[in-house]
Amino acid sequence: GTPAEGGDPRTAETLIPGIVQNGGAVTLDGIRIQGGTGNAIHMAPSATGLTLRNSILVGADVAESQGVHAHGTVLVEDTRISRFGAAVNQAGGTLTLQETRLQANATGVALDGPAVLQTSLNGVTLDNPGGAGLHVLSAPATAQVSLLNSSFDLHATSLKMDTPVALSASGVSFTNAEQQTDGVPES
Repeated sequence: GTPAEGGDPRTAETLIPGIVQNGGAVTLDGIRIQGGTGNAIHMAPSATGLTLRNSILVGADVAESQGVHAHGTVLVEDTRISRFGAAVNQAGGTLTLQETRLQANATGVALDGPAVLQTSLNGVTLDNPGGAGLHVLSAPATAQVSLLNSSFDLHATSLKMDTPVALSASGVSFTNAEQQTDGVPES
């Protein structure tokens, strides 16, 4: 945030309209992005990593918008992402969400790219009225999804796979979903 009188950086807040990361690895801690109609954080394919923690991303309920458009190695922890078409769109690399809340997005996490390697959700709450909690649109067959101690609530479909990937889950709860899974192979 912006330092207030007295120098305490947490007593005043600066709203950021959005960030484009064109390269390198970046750590963002304690920010608030009030997204407009686009992406709150857009990582170009040349970006190698992002750590986002203790932050809030709020969209404007626009279907094409994304909280985080991810490439490279991405860690999101202790963050709330709400009111986007997709809270997180993983276009490539590895994605880890920890102790994060994805709320009131059309889709919680979308996997959509030929370079998606691994997706891990640990202690994540996805409560998105309608839509999908986690949707694998396209990913290589070698991609892996791991769900641990996470909660899917209020979805039309909690887990949807247009493309099959390896899935492991432990301690995951599904409540108030019209359909828990769609296209998920039984093992």
